[in-house]
Amino acid sequence: MTITIVDLPVEIQSHIIRMLFFSLHRASMEPDRIQLPFRASSSEECTPDEELPYRVWEESSTSLRSPTLFPFNVALTCDLWREIVAGVADYWPRLVFDVSKPRETRALLIAFDVVKDKLVKGQIEVLVYSSRELEKAEENREVKVIMDALQPYVPKCKSVTFHLTYASSLPPSYAFFLQDASHLHTLEMCCRVDDMEAIDIARQMVERIALHDTHLEKSFSGLSDLVLSGPGFMDLMQCIPDPEWLTDLNLSLVIISHFEFTRDGPYSLVSFVEYLSKLNISCLHLRHLSLAYEYEGDSYLLPAGYCPPYIPTGLLCFKSVSEAFIKNLYAISDITADHSLCFEDCSIPANVRCEGGDSLHLDRIHDAAEGLSDSLCHILKVWGGRRVTFNRCPAVNDELLAWMGKQVDYVLPDDIFYPENGTSVIELDRPLPAGERFSFSQSSRKGLPMWNTSSLHIRDCENFSPAALRGMLQARKDIVLRSIQRREEGQADQVAIDTSLAPVDDDQIMVSDLVVYSKIPLSKKDKTWFEANVDTFEVNWFTRIGDDSWTVTADIFTARQADL
Repeated sequence: MTITIVDLPVEIQSHIIRMLFFSLHRASMEPDRIQLPFRASSSEECTPDEELPYRVWEESSTSLRSPTLFPFNVALTCDLWREIVAGVADYWPRLVFDVSKPRETRALLIAFDVVKDKLVKGQIEVLVYSSRELEKAEENREVKVIMDALQPYVPKCKSVTFHLTYASSLPPSYAFFLQDASHLHTLEMCCRVDDMEAIDIARQMVERIALHDTHLEKSFSGLSDLVLSGPGFMDLMQCIPDPEWLTDLNLSLVIISHFEFTRDGPYSLVSFVEYLSKLNISCLHLRHLSLAYEYEGDSYLLPAGYCPPYIPTGLLCFKSVSEAFIKNLYAISDITADHSLCFEDCSIPANVRCEGGDSLHLDRIHDAAEGLSDSLCHILKVWGGRRVTFNRCPAVNDELLAWMGKQVDYVLPDDIFYPENGTSVIELDRPLPAGERFSFSQSSRKGLPMWNTSSLHIRDCENFSPAALRGMLQARKDIVLRSIQRREEGQADQVAIDTSLAPVDDDQIMVSDLVVYSKIPLSKKDKTWFEANVDTFEVNWFTRIGDDSWTVTADIFTARQADL
């Protein structure tokens, strides 16, 4: 007589599933006793409770999109197994839904409907994603089904993540703030395609009165990471009951992406910077953002009485944003980074400012491999932090290195809102073209680009020569030594005899730490020079051999004083 698994007593099948759970998880807390009800079917009584020896479990595998992820692999096997796992809350530390598989999604929602009231508050992680691209209407429909089931249980969630194809499929961001959720740590809603165009903005403008009437709760003390599309962020900000609601949030990470800001109205860049200024943000990432209009500083008017919002952050990162967006942003706000500033996959305008910061990261900057890079010159002229990193920048070439080894004239902008000799922000009684905010005729200095940088890292930049790099380091060293001599002689920062010349800035230091990862090899002459200057420069040069990773095969050259 052949016996299949469905013929086994439900207790044995429950035990098999429990052993599978144990094999895939490890205990993360001291032993505690929990109840494990096993139910044979909805029409049968439950067997006596059994006890699991641990209270909280961590899964050994971290891939939430794996088809073998427990308990979803079990729940989708058959109705009986779905009923068994649905009776054990500890099997459900996360809920994962693939909207491109609606049949499986509905089966999991059935299990969720059974277990939802048993879930532990603040322990549940929710992931909703699409493993393949759907038609927009289909994705919209499937996400709505999932959101309708999940929304009442947001207070039990530790994190909620949506990774979808279309921005229009993302649920409204304010829907997660309609109930107190003090355990919610992460809210992440991302898309691959920005389909929120002008017609959608017009629709949102019609609905903005309803947004203002939306009542948000106030208990979100655990919220740390907020990742939203541009429309999602702007909609949420329009729902805030009062400024204190924003200041009570202490966000470690904010990522805002995929949007074209309008020139005017509630979805304008002016509104955006005003919202940002009211938030406490440690790390701010701005990605795939642009303008739905042509920005010209002479025609972009700031209203009478306008005061630039102050936006302090620890880390500020621009990625794949338009140059016009950055230019307009800096023209209408005072945005600063106390620790790190990053530009990736973009161009950098001339009005960018760096009033603080310690580390500058430049990755895939949009300038040609030949000639002097405007973007890199713009940022290096104003950078005063200790560290600069170039990564995958074709414009790091011999011409740029030669420029970095010279004292260049740079103009100190006089901010009309914060005049050099003023004591407070002024309020203009007339509209001001954004391009007139800074006056560049007041004063200028002559000094080294990145004048306060001592650490230089270059990675995967293949258009420069070691000889040009040596020349830049030597030239900066000579200039700094002359500045030291001027200070010792009491001549530092004195006005030049020829008043038509810009005064020399003597507050500059030489690069003393150099790290290079490149395919460019060092010649014997290069190595001899670095070794001869080891009292000034500490060098770590990794020359990749072939296409293997750096850690597998590389020629490593190191020159530091401790080695001598």
